[in-house]
This record gives sequence, C-alpha cells and structure tokens, in this order.
Amino acid sequence: MQESEESIWTKYELEEKITKILKDVEPKDYAPHFGRYVYLTAYQIAIEFCKNYKEDFDDIKKTLGGSGTGSKGDSLPRYFSNTLSRFIKEKKVKHIEATQLSKEYIYEVKFYGHNCENQEKEIIASNPDWGYDISLYRYKE
Repeated sequence: MQESEESIWTKYELEEKITKILKDVEPKDYAPHFGRYVYLTAYQIAIEFCKNYKEDFDDIKKTLGGSGTGSKGDSLPRYFSNTLSRFIKEKKVKHIEATQLSKEYIYEVKFYGHNCENQEKEIIASNPDWGYDISLYRYKE
C-alpha cells in the first residue's frame, strides 16, 4: 500500500528537514538588503535532502527526476514543490516563503556536481514545453 503524500510529510518530518536545509544554505555574496536567506528551487532542496538525509531519501522511493528521466511527475522535487506550495497557501507552513522565476527566455536549468543517487550526473530541470514558471523557496525570517 502506497503512503499518502501527507503521511510521507509527517513520517519523515519533512517540514523540519526542509527548514534546516533552507536555513543552512549560505549566500555566496551576502547582500543584507536581500535578507539573510537565499531562494532554492525544489531540485536544490531535493539534492540537499538526498545528501543530508540519504536513508530517508532512499526510503521515500522518489527520484531526483529531471527532464528525460521518465519519472512521470513522481519525483521528489515535484513532491516538495507541490506540498510546500499547498501548505504555504493553506498557512500550514508559515516560516517558508515562495516565489516564482519566470520561464521567459529560459530554455533549461541544469543542476550538477551533486553526486546523489550514487552517480555524478546533471539534472535538467526546466524545459520550454513545461508551461510552468520555476518555483523558489526560502526560509522566512
């Protein structure tokens, strides 16, 4: 029997773990007028989750996905994005804020150098056929 999306969220304490990920990422060029915390895509959150919580990542059985992987929308980044967006909208999560990066003039976004899922590979996260803007999340002070 497959676990419900909300039971996965609770069982693996994903709100707490994602919050820690968002708080721990250091800005490369700190600019106080932008705030202390940087925005991450759901892919970046999922990669950090895989690196920091490998046992949970393996147990959840969702891939990092990406264009051409055949994950058919059941990837961890998609799950994080859908769940975070819904919980933020419903005010169940109040300390994480979301915004969007327009897909206008963006052909693809690649993530590489993560060595997650036991292979050094790039993940192509954005494709012009998607029709979606790119969701971004950060810890809200």
